[in-house]
Amino acid sequence: MNSKGDERTRFDRKLWDILLEKVVPTGRNVLGIASSDAHSVSAAYTGYTMMCLESLTVANLRKCMEEGAFFAASKNLGNYDEIKEIADLLSSSTDSQKKAMGTELTTLYKQIETELEKGDQGSKYQAPFDVDAPEVTKVTVNDTEDTIALQTTSDALLVRWIANGKLIATGNSIDLDDYSDEIGSYVRAEIFGKGGIVYTQAFTLDYDGAPTAEKNFFVDLWKLASFVPDTIVKALAKSPVFVWIWDITNK
Repeated sequence: MNSKGDERTRFDRKLWDILLEKVVPTGRNVLGIASSDAHSVSAAYTGYTMMCLESLTVANLRKCMEEGAFFAASKNLGNYDEIKEIADLLSSSTDSQKKAMGTELTTLYKQIETELEKGDQGSKYQAPFDVDAPEVTKVTVNDTEDTIALQTTSDALLVRWIANGKLIATGNSIDLDDYSDEIGSYVRAEIFGKGGIVYTQAFTLDYDGAPTAEKNFFVDLWKLASFVPDTIVKALAKSPVFVWIWDITNK
């Protein structure tokens, strides 16, 4: 949901939230992954995942992937609304470092506004490659107090908590009871710093009155729809004329 330079994927967090709203009530999660999708050296290390590995083994990697014990991360942020939201929050801080980043992002989103008026956004936040993204070093979930707390590295400038696709809180911890009217079946966090942005997996919630799964009748017509073209292709593949044409065109 954040790939390469976050140009084509800049709206994918919204799609992720829509999927979470629909899928989590069924008892499943939708894990978020970021990647570079690099077809060139310049795209390398733009998006990546940070695995919570006990040791560097294939078995541990697979376990992390299956259990969602990893964070998605990116050096880029291209969504105008997200950039503006982060800029406004940081600009209101009394911390000089946060305020400076807020000013930088404000200049950026105003530039994007001008580009959008012309119908073509070309600007985005691109973190310096020699500056690491912030990290989450500890996650504490208290089911009794209904709280979630993140311990982050000192370079984390802002933690935003998202539920149902909307910002509901900021800070390293959240008391879910304070936002019961805004939370559905999940909450997730985004951690922003000069070195990039980090996404937690969604924390799925189970409580009295939690959203229930929609009951939709679905018929998979894929096999029926693919039967005709598959049959034609298989018939052509056995045709001597087709084989002859194939041999000529592939010499």
